[in-house]
Amino acid sequence: MIRSGSRSIGRSAAFIPRKPRSRIPSTNLSRSTPLRLYSPGPSDPNRSAWAAATESAHSVLSPPPTPATDPISAIHAEIGNLKSSLFSMLGSSHPSLDTVAKYYFHAEGKHLRPLLVLLMAQATNGLAESGWQGAVEEARRRGVDDSLSEGGVLNDWNPEIMGPEGPTAYASPFTIGGSSRKPIPDTPRIPSLEETESPAILPTQRRLASITEMIHVASLLHDDVIDTSELRRGSPSAPTMFGNKLSILSGDFLLGRASVALARLGSREVVELLATVIANLVEGEVMQLKATSEPEEKPTAKGFEDYMRKTYLKSASLLAKSARASVILGGCGGESEWVKEVAYGYGRNLGMAFQVRHCYHRHVKC
Repeated sequence: MIRSGSRSIGRSAAFIPRKPRSRIPSTNLSRSTPLRLYSPGPSDPNRSAWAAATESAHSVLSPPPTPATDPISAIHAEIGNLKSSLFSMLGSSHPSLDTVAKYYFHAEGKHLRPLLVLLMAQATNGLAESGWQGAVEEARRRGVDDSLSEGGVLNDWNPEIMGPEGPTAYASPFTIGGSSRKPIPDTPRIPSLEETESPAILPTQRRLASITEMIHVASLLHDDVIDTSELRRGSPSAPTMFGNKLSILSGDFLLGRASVALARLGSREVVELLATVIANLVEGEVMQLKATSEPEEKPTAKGFEDYMRKTYLKSASLLAKSARASVILGGCGGESEWVKEVAYGYGRNLGMAFQVRHCYHRHVKC
């Protein structure tokens, strides 16, 4: 029974809605018993014209909610091409190095860093107006695999791109003007702003996404040696499978290939950003080693500041600077300088939050 004042209403009694009045009487209903409302059907004699009109109005004013657009769907094809791009960049004539360098890329990870680069490009390309058009023309003019050094001076043979390596000639004097490098296919044509509703992601931005993942995986190879980790994502770690020496050398190899690809992007500012990321990763690891060997006895403001600084250096720096680099490659600068600041801030805050949450859920000292 539900009591309202001195009146009792039976549970089986139907509550008939009436026309609203200018004043609605207040009722004190017990919270312990739910009130069952009666809903008249279309043929019910108690259904008034006002009720029908109200129902019709609600159907117009409150349309069924539409599902939110998944931002990942906008770059689904880009993510699909990411792994094949990475494998083509990591080819080596040394079978052991080729195997270890690609080992962690076989596992299905979150790909958070390249995702951020691609989504930032998708969201901001075209905002720079003339800067964007200049970036498009530059992408048409030269490819991301075009070498900056002519002739056989690089000695960086990648069989995934260049095919099997021919006979070596290191025992002979270097021939001036000689080159054993095979031509690289032309970069696919990038549509202009007039030809597409949504500005395309540039080849340089796609390559940046691969570079960020290479730097990240190189840090994982080194970290697993330092931390003597036996597992990585539930599978045997690279040091467990191949030993510490090959793991360290493979991490160095990844950083070398990433540096070459970075130089070919054609932006000194982007090179500066990503080069400092590598230094940040090392600084953050040294801070973590010190925190592990000399842990604080109780929480302090300085200890928290050190933890957040280490978190930026080891995790957020790569996300923040990669996001900024992505919009730079899209032509942002000058009047659109604010886009660079927004991209950096978003990447930094996302990276800090991601790592703090990760540490919290693992319940370990990070």
